[in-house]
Amino acid sequence: MKEKLFIMAALMGGSGLVHAQSSVTLYGIINEAITYSSNQGGHSAVQLTGNGEYGSRWGLRGAEDLGGGTKAIFTLENGFNPVSGALGQNNRMFGRQAFVGFSNPNYGTLTFGRQYDAIVGTLQTMTSNGAWGGVMFSHPYDNDNTDDYLRVNNSVKYVSPNLKGFTGTAMYAFSNAPGAFANNRMWSVGGIYSQGAFSIAAAYSLYDQPGVNTTANVNTNGAITCCDAPITSKREQIAGIGASYVIGPAKLSLMYSNAIYNNVGTTLTSGINYRFNNYEANARFTLDPTLFFGMAYTYTSDDITGGPGGPTQVHWHQVNLLVDKFLSKRTSIYTEVIYLRAAGGGFSRPTGGPLPATSNGLLASQIQTMLPSSGQNQAVVSVGLVHKF
Repeated sequence: MKEKLFIMAALMGGSGLVHAQSSVTLYGIINEAITYSSNQGGHSAVQLTGNGEYGSRWGLRGAEDLGGGTKAIFTLENGFNPVSGALGQNNRMFGRQAFVGFSNPNYGTLTFGRQYDAIVGTLQTMTSNGAWGGVMFSHPYDNDNTDDYLRVNNSVKYVSPNLKGFTGTAMYAFSNAPGAFANNRMWSVGGIYSQGAFSIAAAYSLYDQPGVNTTANVNTNGAITCCDAPITSKREQIAGIGASYVIGPAKLSLMYSNAIYNNVGTTLTSGINYRFNNYEANARFTLDPTLFFGMAYTYTSDDITGGPGGPTQVHWHQVNLLVDKFLSKRTSIYTEVIYLRAAGGGFSRPTGGPLPATSNGLLASQIQTMLPSSGQNQAVVSVGLVHKF
């Protein structure tokens, strides 16, 4: 009898030990705002919107201690529109992230699934949209993925431990197409180095056939697509570098990125190419522990070649302002102002490409998540509430 009681106690103790070494966390963000826009299709509007400083989401994050500092980890993250309750990311259940893997403080983190590329967490941190501003601060069409619109399926990702201030990321995504290993894949590398008040980051990503038939998630050759994309093309390449410096309550950042899209359009054979260049300067000021102010200016140019009208250049000027007040550790209110001016005309707009034109043939402005303006200017003022849990 005593032996049976001892065995039961041991089993119960073992069960408690396993439970203590495992954890699952439910987390999320809900963001709602009242948004005024000066011109969407020729009309001003006041709307209740579910986008702004943060994308609304909920997720599950878990870890199990395997011993020796190694943990099994997972993340399942859902994106949704809080205004309507609709699923985001083309109606995916866990469209923002879905991965499982291992982590070790000495060897780094290795994960498998639907994940962000190496730009996110490196170059992204030098931008206003990726670091503190949100989706409407994005460079036009989020052409360089610094607002993490692109999420990559079928991917294997490695993030190194911090090595004397440097953290590196490498990623590869499979096409999953039998007999077409090199078709519709992607790879990405990036790194960030921080020492004291100074940080510098660089990243590169290459995508084959981004954005092809993302609703069905299958491309014309039957391969599962590597990723979502704001612009459909045969191939996309993104490269960028940025740096930041902290001076007292201010963090100042500069960055440059280049995004090249070849054969833009759903047929992938248009011969029309886009080459975006993004230059951004931004500053974030901590006015007190519960209040910060941010501002940014971005100049973007797009060289378009291969169209029937010959080479063309269009460009944008964008100014972003944000004031954020924390009511508690989890709840804040914010006001953001965005102004975008576009210039350029006589360009070719292939099927599947963005770049809407105004009625007089000039390039229209289109702040991210807004409908295109009927003219070259567009402005947005948004007042929002954010709650994190």
